Order: sequence, then structure tokens, then C-alpha cells
Amino acid sequence: MASLSISKNISLFNVGLHASFSNLNNKEQYQLGGSITWLPKGNLDYYTTSAFTSAWEGDDNRIVFDQLIGAKIFSRLWLEGFITFGEMKNYNEKNAFIVHNSGDKIKFRAGANVIVPLTDKIEISFRYQYLKEESYLFRYVGEDSYKIINSDYQNNTLIGGIKWKL
Repeated sequence: MASLSISKNISLFNVGLHASFSNLNNKEQYQLGGSITWLPKGNLDYYTTSAFTSAWEGDDNRIVFDQLIGAKIFSRLWLEGFITFGEMKNYNEKNAFIVHNSGDKIKFRAGANVIVPLTDKIEISFRYQYLKEESYLFRYVGEDSYKIINSDYQNNTLIGGIKWKL
């Protein structure tokens, strides 16, 4: 996988472009997209990021839209909410920091983050993510024949973390 992103701060906005190439599950994928972050007060008191990505795999082109909204609630408490629409299969994000390479399709994602900096060097976070996914089951109906069955399911993830800066 190879990924490249570039961004520029312009007044209260950060505008970015991203591109990547990958070979996941024996198929080649290309992604091209852009994002815009708006900081209404010029800082992280309130912020929102919108990102569009076009992902190609063979003749299949998928559009993914991601929206994040965050706010500083108290002096040491940030809340974020996010939602993603579009099919994420053999897909990467955050400059290839996160790679979705399972055989299942992620069709929808939503979640929330709670970020609490305890000191300048220590931060704790709690993250929740809901995924709506689709997989395929192969049911054999004879020695040489099978039936493909579509199976939708949900995945809920709760993660807690500690970040320590040296």
C-alpha cells in the first residue's frame, strides 16, 4: 500500500487532498479524495471535517462520504461524533493508517469519541463505533453446486486508550 496526502491551512479552513494505491486480497485498488476542515473560532473549540473519497477496484467505483463534528465541552473534555456513508471494502483511510481488508463490506459507520487530556503529556480516550456490514455465505446444495446467501450484520466496538507523549 502506498498513500500520499497534502493539506493547506487557509484562514479558518484546512483543505486536503489524498490518494492511495493498494493491492488487497489479490486485487488492485486506487483511491482519490479530498477533505475540508472548518474551525469556526480558529481553534479546536468547535470543528467539523467533511471528506469525500472515490475508490476504484477493477470496474467498480465506490464513493465514500465521511463527516466528523467535534467540540470542546469543558477545559479538558472533547466530544466527537462521526458518520460514514458508502461501501468500504478493500479501503483505507487516514493516509493508510486504517485499512479495511476483510472480505466483508462495511456499508455504514457511525460513532462517538470522548477525549480527555489529563496533562500536557497524558490523554485518555473512549471510542465507540457501530458498523453495518454485509458478507456472503456459500451453502452447498449438492456436490458441485452451491447457493450464495447474503448476510447483513452489525458490529459494535468500544475502545479505551491512554496516550502518553514522551
